[in-house]
Amino acid sequence: MPEIVNDLSGITVKRLISPGWHLVDVVAGLLFQVRGTVSPEAPQPRSQTRARMRVLLTLLMMLALQQPIPAYAQSSQCGFIKDPDTQAQCRASTGAGSSQCGFIRDSDTQAYCRATTGASSSQCGFIRDTDMQALCRAQTGEGLSQCGFIKDSDRQAYCRAATGGGSSQCGFISDADQQAMCRAVTGGGAAQCGFIRDNDMQAACRAGFD
Repeated sequence: MPEIVNDLSGITVKRLISPGWHLVDVVAGLLFQVRGTVSPEAPQPRSQTRARMRVLLTLLMMLALQQPIPAYAQSSQCGFIKDPDTQAQCRASTGAGSSQCGFIRDSDTQAYCRATTGASSSQCGFIRDTDMQALCRAQTGEGLSQCGFIKDSDRQAYCRAATGGGSSQCGFISDADQQAMCRAVTGGGAAQCGFIRDNDMQAACRAGFD
């Protein structure tokens, strides 16, 4: 027997989100299709936003805590980074200088960029994210003591490793990508970058050794 489907009113049709065909009561026999695709304008789930911020903050840590690269040696690897804010930070940290910070849209990231590329440590005070602010202060003169204010355990271990604790601290990092990056910048070198699965993180890692 054919499946019995309830007719839908105009208001109900506007609220449809379930993919498939729906019978509409405006015209006899009229079906309305809802496709199973997501609009490009749809907001990202919170889990995806948090994951993106994790990658971005880790990249900022890695780039800022590496040895500075001369201005003429700006890394071509930065061009492989898809996130525009992170790409600008990469260029700023690998030779282009603080002029690139102006291309960063996120205010916290822009202040971090300016502070860690020679502007002034006072820029750290404009950063609202507490982990990023503590890292900024650690990088711009206050050193290892600031790492204790970082709440995220992986980033705290990374901060300690890169501000004097050495590569032994990398073993306390649970995230495999962040651990490989930590080992790369504390003596392991560019070979460790190949163990990083995230494309943006791997490109940033290689940028530091070009």
